[in-house]
Amino acid sequence: MTEENSKKDVREFYNQVGWKLIDESLYQNAQFEDLRPVSKEYIHRCHMRVNKHLSPKGRFFLDAGSGPVQYSEYLTYSENYHARVCMDISIVALQEAKKRLGDHGRYVVGDIAHLPFKDDVFDGIVSLHTIHHVPMEDKLPGGC
Repeated sequence: MTEENSKKDVREFYNQVGWKLIDESLYQNAQFEDLRPVSKEYIHRCHMRVNKHLSPKGRFFLDAGSGPVQYSEYLTYSENYHARVCMDISIVALQEAKKRLGDHGRYVVGDIAHLPFKDDVFDGIVSLHTIHHVPMEDKLPGGC
């Protein structure tokens, strides 16, 4: 499989399947996560722990491979920033993210292996559940 086909497959999956709501607050992609009641508190703490590694405030926050920003804990990462820049390969993800973030968000269709931003624009950055989708060619030195 070529790099371009791999990215196309990921984009098509998330546009057509992964970020479709299967009930009022659950995306199809969540079927791959352990969302049982017994795991709820543990998952919450894991999501919130990310805040310990982020600057608590700033101008711009980048969520590289943002998806729809599907969990309320994810909203806390950028709550004290001027704006959250959601970048994803899936337009459906960004449409869903806009429903959650509204004017606090900026939305960019893009590839995390080829970020379209100037250096030092962001005061905080997160990329969750994304890197494993990047083709090996883009992970190797000289591949970017």
